[in-house]
Amino acid sequence: MKKLFFLLFFVLSCSFLMAQDEATSDSQVQSSPEAQPDTQKEVLIQVESEVKPGNVTLDFRDADIRNVLRILSYKSGVNIIVGPEVTGLVTIQLTDVPWETALDVILRTYGYGYERKGNIITVTTFEKLSEQRRLEQELKAQEPLVTEVFTLNFAKAEAVVGSIKEMLTTRGRVNFDNRTNTVMVTDSISNIDRIKQIVPTLDAVTPQVLIETKIIKTTLTDTENLGVDWTAQITVSGAQHPTIWPFGSEKSNFSEDYLPDAFPATTAVDGTGSGRFRYGTLDFASLQAVLQVLSTRTDTNILSNPRIVTLDNQAANIIVGKKYPQPQYTYNAEQAKMQVSGWEYLDIGIILNVTPHVNKAGFVTLDIAPQVSDIDSFATVEGTSMPILTTEQAKTQVMIKDGETLVIAGLIKDQVSNTKNKIPILGDIPLIGLLFKKKTDTKQKTDLLIFITPHIITPVMAAESPEA
Repeated sequence: MKKLFFLLFFVLSCSFLMAQDEATSDSQVQSSPEAQPDTQKEVLIQVESEVKPGNVTLDFRDADIRNVLRILSYKSGVNIIVGPEVTGLVTIQLTDVPWETALDVILRTYGYGYERKGNIITVTTFEKLSEQRRLEQELKAQEPLVTEVFTLNFAKAEAVVGSIKEMLTTRGRVNFDNRTNTVMVTDSISNIDRIKQIVPTLDAVTPQVLIETKIIKTTLTDTENLGVDWTAQITVSGAQHPTIWPFGSEKSNFSEDYLPDAFPATTAVDGTGSGRFRYGTLDFASLQAVLQVLSTRTDTNILSNPRIVTLDNQAANIIVGKKYPQPQYTYNAEQAKMQVSGWEYLDIGIILNVTPHVNKAGFVTLDIAPQVSDIDSFATVEGTSMPILTTEQAKTQVMIKDGETLVIAGLIKDQVSNTKNKIPILGDIPLIGLLFKKKTDTKQKTDLLIFITPHIITPVMAAESPEA
């Protein structure tokens, strides 16, 4: 009887334990949604499939700001260190924006700031940022001063000093030596390290520009209007828009053999100061065609073909003409009159001032100031003959590609020459001599063409040059 009672008690106990385990399991299953971490409720991240590189798409609702910054660090690949004082919940929605913008918006919205050093961003309060910067300034003020000497290879020491002065601390100073082209900087170690990174940029190689110029004078007939005829346009196959042919109104004078297959698109630019100058551009093929046309004319004269090399942003001056002496006067109080105290020389002829500006795209911007002067007549001042000049000048800025040619033309001038022919002896007899001599006045119209071709000289080209 006792055995039967124990057996029954054992069966009932096992049944009770099994039922309790099942109830516990059901209870855990039902309560699992409530046991999820808070971040699963707070953070909802929506990632768009079409997001630009470097951009992020975020959607947060009542999320811990530390978790938001942790996710932003992961998506941006930047180390973000969050101080313990940064707390709070964030609700924000941003779609396809740069991560820097997302960081700035989040921190500004919730009253925090950050400081970036390299690939590390520290997030904290504005008060702590101010305190950190104050401490950094105090540490810099306690740094020992050191002196660094920079030897420049390309830039002038005097020109670099101004930029370095802007980077010095209150304790720093800078000096230079023109003879050795060196710059001496005394400052804190940390600031010297910063200056070391900037000096190579200031001492970069300055590009050089070879300016090739052709100055051509040609005589026109009564029906010609050489120079640059900006109204005669020729549309050539291959040009993007009508190209202005830089020669006469009589197009039939030029054979099609002289025309290249395609001219570059050309834009006429009016020069300021004188309406007689006109400007246009030619590529190499067009320039060769123009020179070939000019070479067939017996009345064309190449006055000069100067070539000059100048540094980028430095002016080059070309003068083709004469120097005419002009007296300088001072007042003589003892004699109560003006006296010649010295002489200066006037440049008369063709004066061309060109300043090139090179950009990284292979284009050259030319600041051009052409001037053409001639003696018109003379006037007598204090017993000295003074020239009266006629001058045509202009000033303009044109951007052309490396190797292309700028054409300046339109300066047409009338010249009158007197020619006398006579038979010796008979032509000198009074009255009767008129029958044996002839006087001819010839009027000619001339035009002046100026071709300017800039060539950018790289350091490699300069090193390979035979003159180097």
